[in-house]
Amino acid sequence: MTYISSSDQTTDIAITIYNDGFGMVKERRKIDIDRNENIVQFQDVAQKIEIDSLIVECIDVEEFNYDYDLVSREKLLEKYLDKIIYIYDKNEKSKNECRLLSTKDGIVLENVETKEILLNPSAEIILPELPGGLIVKPALIWKIRLEESEEVKVSYLTNGLSWIANYVIEMHDKSLKFAGRVNISNNSGATFKDAQIKLIAGDVNRYKKESSHGIPRIMSSDENAPGNILKKTFYDYHMYSLQNSTTLENNQDKQISFFSCNDVEYARYYEYDLDCHDDDVKVIIEIENKPENGLGIPLPKGIIKAYKDDGEVGNLEFIGEDSIEHIHQGEKIKLNTGNAFDIKCQERVMEHKRTGNVENYRKQFIISNHKDEEIIIKVHSYMDKDKSWEMISTTDDYAKITADHIKFTVNIQAYSEKVIDFKYKVDNSMHIEIDSK
Repeated sequence: MTYISSSDQTTDIAITIYNDGFGMVKERRKIDIDRNENIVQFQDVAQKIEIDSLIVECIDVEEFNYDYDLVSREKLLEKYLDKIIYIYDKNEKSKNECRLLSTKDGIVLENVETKEILLNPSAEIILPELPGGLIVKPALIWKIRLEESEEVKVSYLTNGLSWIANYVIEMHDKSLKFAGRVNISNNSGATFKDAQIKLIAGDVNRYKKESSHGIPRIMSSDENAPGNILKKTFYDYHMYSLQNSTTLENNQDKQISFFSCNDVEYARYYEYDLDCHDDDVKVIIEIENKPENGLGIPLPKGIIKAYKDDGEVGNLEFIGEDSIEHIHQGEKIKLNTGNAFDIKCQERVMEHKRTGNVENYRKQFIISNHKDEEIIIKVHSYMDKDKSWEMISTTDDYAKITADHIKFTVNIQAYSEKVIDFKYKVDNSMHIEIDSK
């Protein structure tokens, strides 16, 4: 005999969701198996389950099956090929026996009594019963060794679960409000009621395979499935636990508040970098992720949308968005919100002379500030890669970022122009080898 286990018997369910579109389901259910029942039909599992990830505890399983041949019009008709079905004519209120001959390119029937062939009849088709082998929803079928147990613990991986962080900043003159939300998507083919949710930030290595069906395994474990969001380090990843349980409906997106901080200090400056951007000057917002600034937590990768008040209280306008990778505590969050309208920068080669193996350059960056306020701009310049170079003279200080990359940081008064003028030489007889390991 078969024992049916459904989600109504669930006593605890926990889901861990990873960045890469999959999750781990850990579920406990009450069971009351009669000694005459040696088959368990474990229903309400995710349709996108990876069968080779299955872990079953508390009962002794001899054989596993995963039945996912779900009921559909096409499947039902296929099961009744060359068998008797019925058609019901609502107008004549008559019911006739017919043999189903074909379902390809339409329905072909043979009237059992008259031997007439009916093509795509308009009458209602009635099937005697649900044929064997078809189920209403996917289920795990286990053949078990008879034993007494009051619960079963099942864990498995499933595709169709994903999450991403979304952030919003509201900028004011001297500080900003920084809020984070997580967006959870459930397209796994199952609904998880009152689930405890954990989110893993980090890239987990996975073997790519064409099919998720394989041999399940049974394991013993002391693992406790634990839920606004608590953060801790787990293995080489970061784990975020929702403090309250929640229901994830199938085919549902859910947003949950992550954190909210007021009076976060920020820096706004402009940047000109032909290597990373086009020839426009970018507007940059920079925030230090540290406790003294109201933050100081690892931030998972996601999208940040920026808003700013237009001078009137409560009147926010959208000013741009940018993506971030995982940000560690102590790192800076750098956002490119768009191109500056009133600031222009041009790079010019004023001189280039070659004497033997040495090349001499004179370059200029001409920056125009048409705004009614003083600005800070960071200008990036790149020397000849893998060659030895030496700065001869410069009008402004610079910072050396890498062997061939320098950065000027300058202030420019309102409605004024600034010229960065510098000379350097490159020795082509000397090459710098950079270890890329």
